[in-house]
Amino acid sequence: MADAWNGAKPDDGSGGEPIDGERIKRELALFIGPNADRYLTALNLTDKGTNAHKTSWHWPALLVPYPWVFYRKLYVPGTLLLFALVALGLLFPNFPGVALGVFLALVAKSFYIDFGLNKLKKADARGLEGPEREAYLKKAGGVSIPGAILGSAIMASAIALVILVPEEGELPTGEAELATGKAEPPPGEAELPACDDRTIRELAAELSARIATEAGPPGAALSVDEFKELRASDPETTRRCQMTARASGKTARVVFSILWEDEDRGQVRIVMGRLKIQSLFE
Repeated sequence: MADAWNGAKPDDGSGGEPIDGERIKRELALFIGPNADRYLTALNLTDKGTNAHKTSWHWPALLVPYPWVFYRKLYVPGTLLLFALVALGLLFPNFPGVALGVFLALVAKSFYIDFGLNKLKKADARGLEGPEREAYLKKAGGVSIPGAILGSAIMASAIALVILVPEEGELPTGEAELATGKAEPPPGEAELPACDDRTIRELAAELSARIATEAGPPGAALSVDEFKELRASDPETTRRCQMTARASGKTARVVFSILWEDEDRGQVRIVMGRLKIQSLFE
């Protein structure tokens, strides 16, 4: 059997052995399994038997990246992708996730083809031929329902974290203090005041000062600023906010929630954890 990977040359009159593109395509189809024709559109063989990358849109990589990756048995790349996204989220909390999703959708098919070509190369290195080669490629590729279930669980957990955990800071703890004050929403609107609303800033400063008095030395000075809204906010029920607290030469990003106390009367309350503010005085 001709080895399409080591020393093969194009049939250009140089006397070398041509690349068997049809064989490669046929064996990639064995490796890919279901819907192989959709992925083979991203195959663009060079005269060296490698794939000349070209972008080809793939909706599953955008909409359900983890289920797709593990469904296609890309276990190592999928794990690396998970760690990379976690690291990216920690280092760059405001990085646009949609942009990364679009990038994955554009390169997913070519990446998968490269992955399959590497399996063909390994089959060549092992000297596999005939039924043994086909069995190896089918086992190395194809799809995995348990993998799809695992990927779905990972994606569901990631979505839950985005919804339940703010971009930065901490969730209010069981030791949270409550502060209640009045805010008048615009007529006809049932939205909570914004995170940087004057009333909310005053309430947050008041509550922060109360926590600082309990945690810090007498006369401890504390200031709060840089109010902004976090993801997973719902203006009708709960706003998730973040502010920066400063004291004793230290800073801390503090998360708090705005909730309705009495919606009909326009009264709201904020819920704030103690820990970040207390840490400024430790």
